[in-house]
Amino acid sequence: MNARRLLLGCIALALQLGISPSAIGEFQLADTPNAIDSSEVFEPIEAVGEVIGVVSEMRDPADESVPTDGDEAGVQAVRVQVISGDSAGQTFDLIHVLPEHPAYSVPVAAGDKVLLGIGTGAGAGQEDATDVHIDDRYRAPTLLLLLSTFVLLILLFGGLTGLRSLLSLVFTFVLIIYLLIPLLLKGYSPLLLTIATCILATVVTMTAIGGINRKSFAAIIGTAGGVVAAGALAHLSIRLAPLTGFPDHEAMSLWFEFPELDFRGILASGMIIGALGASMDVAISIASSIAEVKKAHPGALPVSLIRSGMNVGKDIMGTMTNTLLLAYTGSAIFLLLLVWGQVSPLRLTNLDSIASEIATALVGSIGLILCIPITAVAAGVLIGRSESPKR
Repeated sequence: MNARRLLLGCIALALQLGISPSAIGEFQLADTPNAIDSSEVFEPIEAVGEVIGVVSEMRDPADESVPTDGDEAGVQAVRVQVISGDSAGQTFDLIHVLPEHPAYSVPVAAGDKVLLGIGTGAGAGQEDATDVHIDDRYRAPTLLLLLSTFVLLILLFGGLTGLRSLLSLVFTFVLIIYLLIPLLLKGYSPLLLTIATCILATVVTMTAIGGINRKSFAAIIGTAGGVVAAGALAHLSIRLAPLTGFPDHEAMSLWFEFPELDFRGILASGMIIGALGASMDVAISIASSIAEVKKAHPGALPVSLIRSGMNVGKDIMGTMTNTLLLAYTGSAIFLLLLVWGQVSPLRLTNLDSIASEIATALVGSIGLILCIPITAVAAGVLIGRSESPKR
């Protein structure tokens, strides 16, 4: 489950664009090479830079010489040095405007690494850059450190199985980034495409971790059954509620770029993907338990193995369902804080954004619960009919 959350987190980071409404103006320090001429701005080239000097100044409302973009809290006179790309080694001076809202304000200090946008004139070299601005902080080193820690720990404690888990995680990541998302943007059916993608990811993951055997096959059947059930329930609940398919601002922004997309189907797609990791965890746990029971009691019949699998599933069900519900609640915590106490409970549960989160949590949990008996039956039959190992 944690690995799947990391996957989704990596996907979000891979797709996220650093956007800052900072206004850029002309600011020239004495004896500075490459002073900025902001007379004309072109499509910027992204590069990494380091802040080598800052002179912070609060904007004087009466001073019209400082460029404004509305609701600024202050400005910084910043000197930055480019440390990546074709402009590496060059130094620029600029005015960095700090909006009042903390979500858009990016105050910097000497030594900070930042993401720069460097605009160039048509046919001009990099040394003739006409505009440089700070887009955001450069966060990649911290994220790489966390990723390295994750990889190290999973290899340290998982050994060869951990390595296979990492490879399957990479495969799932590539599958979603290079297959699912592009095909969704091309207008393919989100529901069918997501179910197929999840099943393919499940087959690769289960066989990579457990090998090609009856146990892995039973876990694949259980996960696939839970995914298909979750998909059908997601489609039904979105139509019956009905939900608009626009649970947040990101979906609304996407509509302006791709209004022809099936947003209800994409919402169902998110419901399915969110439940996949937990369903895989439950399925492989039950299948492995039944395989161990069969190994310890070679004469165990399929019926008794199914009963054992169901008992294991009942213990897992409570904790994994809580995991799903808490995960979805955590993702909506800011929305809950925003509306808590301001609207009635009846109105709260009927808000499209809140109703979408509730439906997502419940669909995922129901898919998880249905995964338990499907896996138990599949594993009990497949493993129970296998030849008993000689002792």
